[in-house]
Amino acid sequence: MPNPTPISEVLDPALRDEQAVAAVLGGDMVSYRELVERYERLVYAVAWSRLGDVTLAEDAAQEAFIRAYRSLPLLGNGAKFSAWVTAIARNTAYSLGLKHRKELEKRERWAVEQPEFEPPLASTDEKCPPELLRQTLAELTEIDRESLVLFYLEGKRGAEAAAALGISEAALRMRLMRARAALRERLEARLGESLTRLQPSHSMVPGVMGIIASTSTTKAGGAALGTTLLAGLGKVLPFGLSVLLVNLASAISASGLFWWIARLQRRNYREPEGFRAQIQRDISRHGMFWLWVQLGCLMSVIVILINWDLETTTLGMMGVALQPIFGIMGVGFLPVLIWAVRNFQINRRKDGIAHLVFALTVCGGSIAVGLGLLPPAWCELVAIGVCITGIPLICTAPSPRMDRSLFLREQMGVLKSPAASEPAAGVEERLTGTMMLAFARFLGERQLLSAYQWTDRRDGLLLRLQPVKTRPSFKMDIGIAYLPRWQWRHCSWIRLAKDGRVSAHCGQDDEPYLRQLAGATIVDFAETERRVATVATEAWKDFREGNSVLAANKLGEVPEAEIFQVPHERSIMTRAMKGGIIAAMIVMAVLAGFNFRWLSIYQYNDRGIAKFDQRDYDGAIADFTSALAFNAKFAAAYNNRGSAKGRKGDYAGAVADFTQAVALDPTNADTYWFRAWVKSKVNDNDGAIADYTKSLELNPQDATAYNNRGMVKKSKGDKAGALADYNQAIKVDAKNAIAYYNRGDFHSENGDNAAALADFDQYIKLAPLAPDGYQKRSEVRKALNDSAGADADAARAVALDPDIPAACKAKVVMKAASDAAAATPSQS
Repeated sequence: MPNPTPISEVLDPALRDEQAVAAVLGGDMVSYRELVERYERLVYAVAWSRLGDVTLAEDAAQEAFIRAYRSLPLLGNGAKFSAWVTAIARNTAYSLGLKHRKELEKRERWAVEQPEFEPPLASTDEKCPPELLRQTLAELTEIDRESLVLFYLEGKRGAEAAAALGISEAALRMRLMRARAALRERLEARLGESLTRLQPSHSMVPGVMGIIASTSTTKAGGAALGTTLLAGLGKVLPFGLSVLLVNLASAISASGLFWWIARLQRRNYREPEGFRAQIQRDISRHGMFWLWVQLGCLMSVIVILINWDLETTTLGMMGVALQPIFGIMGVGFLPVLIWAVRNFQINRRKDGIAHLVFALTVCGGSIAVGLGLLPPAWCELVAIGVCITGIPLICTAPSPRMDRSLFLREQMGVLKSPAASEPAAGVEERLTGTMMLAFARFLGERQLLSAYQWTDRRDGLLLRLQPVKTRPSFKMDIGIAYLPRWQWRHCSWIRLAKDGRVSAHCGQDDEPYLRQLAGATIVDFAETERRVATVATEAWKDFREGNSVLAANKLGEVPEAEIFQVPHERSIMTRAMKGGIIAAMIVMAVLAGFNFRWLSIYQYNDRGIAKFDQRDYDGAIADFTSALAFNAKFAAAYNNRGSAKGRKGDYAGAVADFTQAVALDPTNADTYWFRAWVKSKVNDNDGAIADYTKSLELNPQDATAYNNRGMVKKSKGDKAGALADYNQAIKVDAKNAIAYYNRGDFHSENGDNAAALADFDQYIKLAPLAPDGYQKRSEVRKALNDSAGADADAARAVALDPDIPAACKAKVVMKAASDAAAATPSQS
């Protein structure tokens, strides 16, 4: 079988990207490294044009590459990788800008030039100062600024810039025309020159590849079945259409299952054409209507996303932090918790307890994660808790009797109305609130109530009855007890008075349904209310006397055996439905457990990286160790812990960690690089050279590895090998300042001062604020008998760093004393 064409030899950038993406999906991490190296300047430029801050732009660019890798299977066409990853960077930068908006307002943004050391006699006649560049660039719109930045970044090649933006060249020209109209001609030339040099302060390849190294064994797309399905459809259909079809198929399946369950429920009634079946049919149709309304809204959103680059927008939404999402969900679920707490006061059966525990789990856990009281990874534990507490909620769900309204029972002749037409008499003693709540609990445990509220003077208790037809109304089912009193006219209720009397009210929402069930018969609602009140009064009296069975009979409680052909709990339909839902919750809980492990690993790893950046090496080592406790094969954690140990001085432990990382992932060039650096610290020069060589085999474009290997060879005495490595480092990266410094130092030690002077000149040009460059050049100029240049360089070194070596500082003092003596008139 012939070998495939190497990606680096493909001339067409789109075809090269397509092959690279295919290789990454096949498990080739080196190909993704090539993609990062190829587009890191482009991605950084997009982020910088949005944020205007170097540090945040680098963070956004690195995060964009990590998200792109984790969601690579969602990219249907690998040839569009450049436009895809830049769109992810744009969304990531937008989210990061919102998070740090207060901080950004205090900074100078879009400073395209770094301050350079200017000699004392430098000209101050600057046609376009950096501050003017910054201000003018900041005044542009985000779209125009982004277009201008990418245009100059691509070397004024409109086709590449337009492809990166995902627009046509004509559209790019229109954007550039608008941007240029906002810039003066004398400004654009200087701005273009500055933007051409725009790049991150350091390569993002090691950071990106280090974070995603642990997922290399699972390949980019092994995360979920849904991702695999979309990736498979993406090979046949456009990605947006694939998402639309998947959602449409899911919605049709859900609605079909909903219709089938409702039909089986109706067949289980002893009277398939009775009022219970009729109400159940109407509720099913109503529920189906709202299901398709929600489906229509979802499809509309998807269509909008398809027209607005669904591939990038979906991934942009994935960049939203977990904490705000869970915080919003917890606050949104707060009314449900309030309802569950109050419902528990009138329903302390298993279903009432299940509702309360479920609401506490969802609301409490979500708010705790949203407020940062729990680590973000604990959101998966919250999901596990929701699944576990949801199981008893499903198991204790009440049966679909469809007769839980007292007014409906009166209409259907189920209530045992007393023969007397007079209302029941009250009692002489005053009843307490506890006695009224006890009767309310008696009704609530039989699912006849949904809320309660005390009257203003607490001389009565209002009990909101179940509606004739349950509707998806937030006002009716959530927080009803806190609505103003005048809102209760929409609901049916009864009022318990302290004298033992009960008054009743038929709500406006129930009246139409009662008329519909009555048919041609005219309903006298005043009489209906009187009869319901009378029955409730008699039932309350029996309840107070301890005869709960008689009270329930008067309220029309009918055994379920008289309603269903097969008891609801034992029917095949109920068992299949509950079993399916419980099985789904168990699967979701197991998946959440795996996700908790995965998120915990990355949480500890990311926190360790943050502590490492703050030089808290002990804390970083502890966090990396915690990450390894969740996954002992997490190569990146070994790599990071080895780096922290190396910084702390534990070189033996660092070498052990890097060796373990190499064993887990032998294709990661960065691990060999880090281990070589540690070995050089303990004078294991042969081992360091071997590791640097292996790193360069995996990544031959790593200029720093050549430079470091040259330093080790120099310390070993291999001068020819050291010079060859310095030359190769500069050949790979002509802007590698440290390579010029090391080669200049090499030439200086070997007496080639002219070559050393040229290298130090280049080093100072690339790093104008580094005092060691001026110090070294001062020594070389002194060797070349250029005293004036040597003194000037010494003065610059001292000005940049007062802690410069004493010899250099003494030279400055002597020069100042000499100048003062020359300027003082002679006294002889």
